[in-house]
Formats: sequence, structure tokens, C-alpha cells
Amino acid sequence: AMPGMGLVVKEILDWYKEQDSRKREYIRNTFKRMKRDGLVTNSRLLDGNIAVALSKRGRDMLHRCNMDNLTIAKPQAWDKKWRFVIFDFPQRFQKEREYFRNTLKRFGFYQLQKSVWIYPFPCAEEIIQVAEYVNVDRHVRLVDVVNFDGSDEATRFFNLD
Repeated sequence: AMPGMGLVVKEILDWYKEQDSRKREYIRNTFKRMKRDGLVTNSRLLDGNIAVALSKRGRDMLHRCNMDNLTIAKPQAWDKKWRFVIFDFPQRFQKEREYFRNTLKRFGFYQLQKSVWIYPFPCAEEIIQVAEYVNVDRHVRLVDVVNFDGSDEATRFFNLD
């Protein structure tokens, strides 16, 4: 059990009771669809209530949604450091490589070389989280650099002049 979960559930139930019949029907149908798709499980408790929980598949989907919404906070001022993300995935990790690369693009990284990407702001936590999510963290290296050959082009790319 998670601390505070009871309050969350109570809020949801109170909100549900305030909805009109069409919205309640929509919510019931959504839960039925989620159960049919294997995203939630439910069981009847001894007191007659029904307990609903996310299945492993539902937790995986929720985690994937969280990954898709992950962003990197940009500080007000640049600390003049470059963050290099260097990776070399074995061939069997082709899907993971594509996901990782697309995530770097979505974050706004600059591709310096095929498997070398740079970013001007702290991002280690987010990169580690993505690498762990696709189980390739042992193939990813993070390096902080003050200056490198080609930094002028990267500075222009990120409008840091």
C-alpha cells in the first residue's frame, strides 16, 4: 500500500459521484476496456467492495507514458558545461537504440557524431532514467566537458551566444 492512497481513492470516488450518468457510464466502460486489454485487474473483497489494481502490463504502460512525458528542466543561466551522452549498443538492442536516440532528439540534444550527443544543461538523471527504462544503462556513458573542438557550432545550435 502507498501512503496517502486512501485519500486519493476517496477524492476519485467523490468526484465520480458528482458526475452525471453519461460520464459515469463512460468511466465504467473505460474500466471495462482496461480490464479487457489486461491493463487492470479487479477482485471482490470480503466486504463486497471491488478492488481495482494495475496489472504488470498496466504498470508498464503507465511507466512508458511517464517516459514519453519526461522533460529536462532548463536553468536560467548556462554553466558553460557541455553534457556528452555517448553510447554503443550491441546489435541486438536495435529497438532500444532507436528509442534512446529518438528520446535524445525529443529532448533537443545536438548530434555531434553517430552515437555522441551533447546538451548544455544538467540532464544526467533523465538520461539514466531513460537508459534504465530500456535496459541499456550499461552501454551509456555521461561526460561533462568545459570545451571541445566544435563547441562554436553547438553554441550556435543552442543559441547560447
